[in-house]
Amino acid sequence: WRPLRSSSLSSVNADDLLAFASQPLKAIVQKHLRFEGPAEQANADMPFNLDAHPAMQHAVAKAMMGRLSKEMRKYADMHNAQQQPKLVHMDIEGIVAGKQEPLDRALKEMQDLAQGLQELKNQDENFVSDTIDKLMAAMDGCKAGETTDKAVERLHFWLLRYSGQETEMWFQLLCRTLLSPDCFTDFQRFNPFLSEDQVQELLAALAQMMLVTSRRQQVCRAMDHCRGLLELLLKTNAASSSVALRAGLTEKSSLLCSTIAAERIYI
Repeated sequence: WRPLRSSSLSSVNADDLLAFASQPLKAIVQKHLRFEGPAEQANADMPFNLDAHPAMQHAVAKAMMGRLSKEMRKYADMHNAQQQPKLVHMDIEGIVAGKQEPLDRALKEMQDLAQGLQELKNQDENFVSDTIDKLMAAMDGCKAGETTDKAVERLHFWLLRYSGQETEMWFQLLCRTLLSPDCFTDFQRFNPFLSEDQVQELLAALAQMMLVTSRRQQVCRAMDHCRGLLELLLKTNAASSSVALRAGLTEKSSLLCSTIAAERIYI
């Protein structure tokens, strides 16, 4: 386990570092989502009482019913405390009723959301590309001309690498070093002139690059759901029925909100 920290090699801003520890799309969440409790509260009480039944006098039966009652209370507490994400300007009932104002607000929000997601995607792609170049350059930086420190040793190692007698670091292996319990030794195996501080900077930049890559995937999924919802909003008049329109808007907006509000996304 390594704490997430900034890196002098390549680093996201402080707000993004905090977002990775909570919600990767926190800036989007704060602008476009609101959170509400469940529409219906779950009842923690058992819907029946079997205490008077003869079979309930056995210790095993009492233990089973006690466990079931405990699970009911636990589920009710979890359900009632849950906060569901909703789009700020998505009035589904108003849109289904055919009102123009709720539809216009929803369309504007979807267009703003799509633009914000696209800008974040471009930003993350630029960061990943730039960070990969810097990481690979730092790993390969052992030529004698780059520094006067240990110039002969650096030239000797570079010539061995150039002739194929020393292995060069490749990108996939660089990413796998995050899983290594002895990453410092692994890095020095490919570049023995890296100091421990330099390795820590490399690891910090590498971890951020992986997190930004993961966020890009989350953004792409959110963009797909956003496009689907926007297409449905543009076709509200062509909907077969109000029931179908309500179901479609509810499903697509729920998928979009859950994707944006997700605390973790997996590639």
